[in-house]
Amino acid sequence: MGSIKVEYSASEGNSKDRIKKIVLTACIIVPALLSVIIYSGVIHHEFVYDDGVLVLRNKDIRNLNAESIKKLFVQRNYTNFLPLRMLSYAVDYHFWQFNPVGYHITNIVFHCLNTILCFLLIYIAMMRAVNEPPDWKMAAGVAFVASIFFAVHPIHVESVTNISGRKEVLYSFFFLIGLISYIFHRVKGDGPKFRGWFIVTLLCMIASLLSKASAVAMPFVLVLFDFLFPDVARRSKAVNRIQEYFVFVFVLCITIGLNMLLSQKENIFSEPFGGGLASHLLTIIKVVPFYLELVFRPDMLSIVYDVPVSFSLFEPVVLIAIVVDAVLVAGFFIAVKRNRIIAFAIGWFILTLGPTLNLVPFGIFAADRYMYLPFLGVCIAAGALYAYAMKRRAAMACAIVLLVVMVSACIYVTVDRNRDWRNEIALWESTIETAPNVSMVNVGLGIAYLHKDRMEEAVEYLEEGRRLDPKNAKAYVGLGQYYLKKMDFIKAYEVLKEGLKASNNDIEIYYYIAMTYFNLGQYKSAAQIFSDISKTRPGYMRTDEFLFMTLKKLSETIPFDEYDEFIEKL
Repeated sequence: MGSIKVEYSASEGNSKDRIKKIVLTACIIVPALLSVIIYSGVIHHEFVYDDGVLVLRNKDIRNLNAESIKKLFVQRNYTNFLPLRMLSYAVDYHFWQFNPVGYHITNIVFHCLNTILCFLLIYIAMMRAVNEPPDWKMAAGVAFVASIFFAVHPIHVESVTNISGRKEVLYSFFFLIGLISYIFHRVKGDGPKFRGWFIVTLLCMIASLLSKASAVAMPFVLVLFDFLFPDVARRSKAVNRIQEYFVFVFVLCITIGLNMLLSQKENIFSEPFGGGLASHLLTIIKVVPFYLELVFRPDMLSIVYDVPVSFSLFEPVVLIAIVVDAVLVAGFFIAVKRNRIIAFAIGWFILTLGPTLNLVPFGIFAADRYMYLPFLGVCIAAGALYAYAMKRRAAMACAIVLLVVMVSACIYVTVDRNRDWRNEIALWESTIETAPNVSMVNVGLGIAYLHKDRMEEAVEYLEEGRRLDPKNAKAYVGLGQYYLKKMDFIKAYEVLKEGLKASNNDIEIYYYIAMTYFNLGQYKSAAQIFSDISKTRPGYMRTDEFLFMTLKKLSETIPFDEYDEFIEKL
């Protein structure tokens, strides 16, 4: 009889293991599959927004050999030093050239992988650090709800649908792998032997930093994990943990230093919002509540947000923002004592969003793409609250219905929002509805119309963009292109020269002034500008070709001796 009981128990255990594997596999596959399905329609979208600069006119991604790859890691051609993002574009170009399909597929694949990593991160953390004893059903429930919201929420559309959003999905990929490996490292309890899971974490941090500078938050998230889950952290000695933190900070400083050394830092920093410290602080106080509102009001999503600067502490919106921020911080400290997974969610949200909060002014109040990785904190909190509701039978049915309704709504809005990114005109027409009084939006729509030869509509929006912001260089560039197309070269020259007063270091204005000189037959002036651009920005918008054409024209119009003397000075 005893042997029969043993066999029965073993059979029952095997059955439970099979059920567990099936459930976990489904919990991973369903969100990942949804992430692919809802974004599958974007593969036929055109290049839009910053794709022209990063892909279409980027000669640095045209080759995939050792020399070209080395150049990506040592050049100074870009405002931000993000060589892994550029390398990913080079791989895409190798297979797809200028077909946007492949670039979109890459973004979708990374988003799908990130969705899987979100599930694994939460499940592993709860099984290894949070639950004692481990409860795989609860861990799977929290991870499933979090990963499915991460997969389908429309706030991710800009990061996934827009090819230029590659840095968001790429840095998040390495960030998530790094944190998972760090948990394994802590659970194992190794000292700072600088091998195994520790090395994986370190390499992932470096890769994440080389994909986007927001990865500076990673060491702080690692410290947060150790703070919230001390039982796991103490498997390594305190002195060993301090040594590890030192290594992370040291690598972080080296990477930031290289970024500053190998980047063009012009125009990175902007004036404080409102022109002063007080107005700037009162404005950025509203950022976190603004993002939380976007989470629950995805109908507000836009590529540009027209948020007024605040000048008084007693403005209702400022007071509300202060309350929300205070509740968030207080909620973190309360959760530290009562529910550490909620505390981790809040801490994750604050720390990963921190680099984009304009503490050092860079001029962009908010952007959907900045929420890609921070949004996981919201998802973790949602998963934890859902698990809490599922423990109570009275709330279980409501929780299930609410989950289905919310996920369905997210899918609907995401698919609809994807359509706004199908081409330049659709993108800017949708944006003009949410931010009609923003100069760059009017200019963006005007240039989009210009490229489709909708000339009268183009000049209307370009003029409006210039009126809204007389210092917007793009407005003058667009108007210059408009008059060049209309063959009114004198007017083109006048508006471009006016643009120089607004921005005397904008390379595009100089480029179109050179084009204007060429059309006016002033070949020396055109050649001089083309030559200067070619020296500072090799390969910029076929400048070398236009310089050759200009010099050829010049050689036909002036004596050889004069031409030879000009070439020597050039």
